[in-house]
Amino acid sequence: PACVVATLPPLWLNQKHFAHTVSAIKNPSVNGISVCPLCAQNAGALYPNITWRVTPDGRTFRYAYCPACEFAFCEPIPTDNELTQYYTSGFDYGWYARRMRFKQWQARHRWQRAGKRIEKLVGQRGTLLDIGCGHGWFMQAAQRAGWRVRGLDLPGPAIEYARTQGLDVMQGAVEKIELAQKFDAITLWHTLEHSSNPLQVLERVRGWLNPRGVLLIAVPNFHATGLRRRHANWVWLQQPFVHLWHWSARALNKTLQQSGFQILHTETRDTWDAQYLYDAVLNPRWEKQILARGLQNVAGTAQRVGMRVSAQQQEKIFFALAETTRLTTYALYLAAGWLVRLYAPDDGSELVVIARPDDSINIAH
Repeated sequence: PACVVATLPPLWLNQKHFAHTVSAIKNPSVNGISVCPLCAQNAGALYPNITWRVTPDGRTFRYAYCPACEFAFCEPIPTDNELTQYYTSGFDYGWYARRMRFKQWQARHRWQRAGKRIEKLVGQRGTLLDIGCGHGWFMQAAQRAGWRVRGLDLPGPAIEYARTQGLDVMQGAVEKIELAQKFDAITLWHTLEHSSNPLQVLERVRGWLNPRGVLLIAVPNFHATGLRRRHANWVWLQQPFVHLWHWSARALNKTLQQSGFQILHTETRDTWDAQYLYDAVLNPRWEKQILARGLQNVAGTAQRVGMRVSAQQQEKIFFALAETTRLTTYALYLAAGWLVRLYAPDDGSELVVIARPDDSINIAH
């Protein structure tokens, strides 16, 4: 058969199931040649033996890779209708709900990291548009710092929550919405990799910026040490249907320059939810072999002495222990500078680039 499935996951494969099912779907016959959207050169399969079955009709997707650009991309590109259907009915928003306080803390941390740099580049506390704003936590952090903020995201429970917090959030796709307002700063925190047409998104964003405005983009880093160690099971590789594009610093800078931007700053670092120590070193054994089995043994022992530990209680304990361990390893990363030397400066899990419109660049798409 074209697609050998050992353990068939749900047709709409939620992110939380990814690490446990990716190795089950293999296709030894995938050896086709793709064309890189950045340089138009030939691109082969990133993992020739692995495809992902995502849509209800059973269509399969894979990652193609261009060595010239150090850039991976989904093939084929999902249609807008498929993406809308996925984010309406298939995406695991519950993952965010279970980690709401962690994500709020992460948004404040993001502003602490990026806010001062943005203010220095802009020269004032002005207007900011957060694209892919989700629950609005980064917007709230910028607002508390004195910025006038707006958000933009697709329909869903996240923006409904943001609006209950009094935030100004617009609903729609970047490619289709019309904005008359210009902004001093626009941010896309882990949004561009979800877009079916990033060049079109960047073209629209460029038109929404003031002449001295700045754009911040954060995406998973294709050069991350965790990806090199865990390959297709890396926490942020996920399904190609969800993360359509994976940039290295070189590839993202090239994408931005092609879209009429001047690069001002590039950095990588690990984050709380994608870190080398937990996701690449500890987690392959910690969650499955130690935590899960340990909890099963504890529940079995408790049952033998007349106590009952329900599946729901086990799940809560598992979640608490796993996230406590994740936060502990991230705290070590933040506190101990020697840990950063585990990998090169451009090998963190998150790639952040800050740029501004460059009128000297002639754009031709």
